[in-house]
Amino acid sequence: MNEEIEYLARSDTRIELLRVLTEGPKGRRDLHDRLDASRTTLSRSLDRMAEFGWIEQQSNGSPYRLTALGAHIEREFSHLLEGLEVGDRLAPLLRRASVDEFDLDPRELADADVVEATAEQPLAPVERAMKARAQSDSIREFATVVMQESADQIHERIENADADATIEVVLDASVASSMREDDEYSADLERAVADGAVDYYVHENLPYLLALLDERVLLGVVDERGTPVALVESDSASVYEWAEQTFKRYRDAAESLVG
Repeated sequence: MNEEIEYLARSDTRIELLRVLTEGPKGRRDLHDRLDASRTTLSRSLDRMAEFGWIEQQSNGSPYRLTALGAHIEREFSHLLEGLEVGDRLAPLLRRASVDEFDLDPRELADADVVEATAEQPLAPVERAMKARAQSDSIREFATVVMQESADQIHERIENADADATIEVVLDASVASSMREDDEYSADLERAVADGAVDYYVHENLPYLLALLDERVLLGVVDERGTPVALVESDSASVYEWAEQTFKRYRDAAESLVG
């Protein structure tokens, strides 16, 4: 590991010292007041950073200030830490998403809500998706699993939809097959297609749950048993743009159930 990176990574106080100095020159007393560090630790950090060329003093006893190199190091290391924090928050989603199929920058989801299935609330992702769907007029989504309550909600929305409502569902091939083998699901599917209240498509391999509900986007993943384990909800305009393009790409590659 690069010596400077290793030095910063070993102590939160060190990167915080650089952050404080981004505000402008600071004397030792000001720095001690701002940082959770002893005078000895602060003195050693200042001396080491001066050796690296990150900070400087115009004269002995004058305030410390960042050099251009120090400002660059602070900026890049802080960017790295922010990225790691985003990755940690989104880990329930990202650890089950393929890098080849998930081409959204995770930083775009930094402010998203993350819902994870737990032992106490194993259906939390499903319940969150159903709540969001119930509040939406426009529904466009990937169906990657068959869940009784969720499927019932979709068909209830189809039956009660206004003429101007938008409902498009891309079914994973495995989901479509399961629905056709179930008499109740099959009847609902055929009726919805015949009525023209919803546009159904079938795709051979959908990568994850994706739903565009009015101006919101939901992203979800399932475990090895096909159970939803994590859901992310975002109202970011850039995430919506990505989701819209992704939905269109998979929909256009899918087969329509009409005819």
